[in-house]
Amino acid sequence: MTGKERALAALDHRPTDHVSIFPSVDVAASAKYIDKPVGQCFVDPVLHARSLEAVLDRHPGIDGVYINLCLTGRTASKVGPDRYSDGTLQWRVPENDIGTVAVRTIEDPEDPLLLEANPLQDGILDTYRAVEASYKDRFLILPGITGPYSHLTFLYGLENTMMLMLDDPDLMHRLLRRRTELAIAWGTELARCGAEAVWIGEGAASGSLLPLRLYQEFVQPYAAAVVDAMRGLGVRTLMHVCGDINATAAAVAATGADGIDVDHMVHTSFVASQAKRPVCIKGNLDPVALLRSTPQQVQHLCRQIIATAPQHFILGTGCLVARDTPPENIDAMLAAIQYNQEVTQ
Repeated sequence: MTGKERALAALDHRPTDHVSIFPSVDVAASAKYIDKPVGQCFVDPVLHARSLEAVLDRHPGIDGVYINLCLTGRTASKVGPDRYSDGTLQWRVPENDIGTVAVRTIEDPEDPLLLEANPLQDGILDTYRAVEASYKDRFLILPGITGPYSHLTFLYGLENTMMLMLDDPDLMHRLLRRRTELAIAWGTELARCGAEAVWIGEGAASGSLLPLRLYQEFVQPYAAAVVDAMRGLGVRTLMHVCGDINATAAAVAATGADGIDVDHMVHTSFVASQAKRPVCIKGNLDPVALLRSTPQQVQHLCRQIIATAPQHFILGTGCLVARDTPPENIDAMLAAIQYNQEVTQ
């Protein structure tokens, strides 16, 4: 199997020749593979794509890479030494780190921009288009869609969004319905570009921030609508929710996503048991451990994860691979797979 075939089979809950290995490598970790600053790759889709390809050249045994939030000169322009604006958000982009939102122009929940703006999609679309076809043929290049709830928090701010849920739930639902339409349009464009799977980022919906009741009301139905629309386009979905989802695991699974990204503080088998349906669980090596451990320690941790993993499983990191992670530690994840093959033969 190619890496792409293996990862897609795992998401489809079909047998694979061996455990799929898919650390969540994005531009933060990939830039160094072409000796470029992270910030430069973050704002340049072509450099971004070349850096991801370089990761796959260096680690041809992994099954794919992620395209996470980034900018493109097509819709964002430089407005200061380390500042870029897309007209809705102003980003601070350090020389050697990913960009973060510095200024939000939207202060009023009735601002029409909350119903119209879709600023997070263009960098991902342009980067996906820039990845060469030969890599898309062999590996699963996994572009992201920011989920409706998390996209709203980007535009309006996490604290403001959480207060809006309590103060004006009707308006919150109206905004989320529109954010869902925009997320589906984003995914539809990715499908037109050839994407066969996407990851849906609902990091702001972490169980560490939202109790089950609020997740079920304000996140689950809208994420499920995006999943349904992608399935109608023949596109698989991997649901990413940061942090501790022990209390919300069943609700996350109820979105219907083909796979669930599981962070290191959540047991993969527990999430699978809560799903009540076949679902691929991806995880859950702690990215900090991957960053700081020796290759031997990484290999040991991965073997432990594999030993207790559910039936449908992808070995990955619990969240995105950290910027300074040694390439040798990615190799150690591969070595753990090879060890597992040897002891089961």
